[in-house]
Amino acid sequence: MAAKKKAEVVEVVPVQTVSDSTLDQTPARALTFLRGAIRAEIARLLAGVGYGEAEHSEGWTLLHAASGYSPSDATTVLQGGATDEDVAAAVRFVDAFDEDGFRITEAALRRHFPEVNEFVMKGLTAKKGVAALIDVQTFLDRLDALESSPERKATRKTDAQALALLEKRGITKVKRAELRKALQAAKSFKVSLAKDEKASEANEAAKKVASIKLRAWYEEWSETARSVVKRRDFLIALGLAHRQSRVSEEAPGEMGEGPIPPLTTVAPPKRRRKR
Repeated sequence: MAAKKKAEVVEVVPVQTVSDSTLDQTPARALTFLRGAIRAEIARLLAGVGYGEAEHSEGWTLLHAASGYSPSDATTVLQGGATDEDVAAAVRFVDAFDEDGFRITEAALRRHFPEVNEFVMKGLTAKKGVAALIDVQTFLDRLDALESSPERKATRKTDAQALALLEKRGITKVKRAELRKALQAAKSFKVSLAKDEKASEANEAAKKVASIKLRAWYEEWSETARSVVKRRDFLIALGLAHRQSRVSEEAPGEMGEGPIPPLTTVAPPKRRRKR
């Protein structure tokens, strides 16, 4: 009796359903969700809809892939007796840079070197905490590319002028070196850089596919979580709701939340007597 052939498992790559800008924001959202999902109260609720260790591990794997991280290429950089406080300080240093640093860079390049601005700032946004590490890493890599990437050989003169302008704005080589050092301390790994143009293109293509897969994972579990997680503070921890400002808390919310002001009546003005 002939042995049955095993059916080949064909991986289905999800179709991109959101804009590139939204796709670029997904790693930060997925990171918030993953960090919130380990809270005991939230984990118990998610377990009721099938979210367990395997699903959580899949999310981290996709997040690493979308960020260009491969465990086989990783090397430990927390050496020399680095402490948790050292790591926290490094994260704070990077986080303190991205908002103003990105703003200054875009303001300068958008006016004087729009093509360089498109290359450097595409998809980058200021983020909070550890989420800032990914975009600052990309930012520094792109500035380095302006100096030495073979792909930008034809625009080297313009790129050099753009970098000189950023030097005047405070985005200096010294500052960039400080950020590199902080990134090294803040992360337990470093991304292996592509050796040539083909490898770089393949790496970017793989990251794009990984980002699409991560988006599909995030959409599935964020929507599923909404069906069982109802407490607002839990939703905030998962990144699925925002804290309300004092003004919005005092006014009725979109779903009728918040106190409703009591009805008041206004007495009509008194008429003057005719003399």
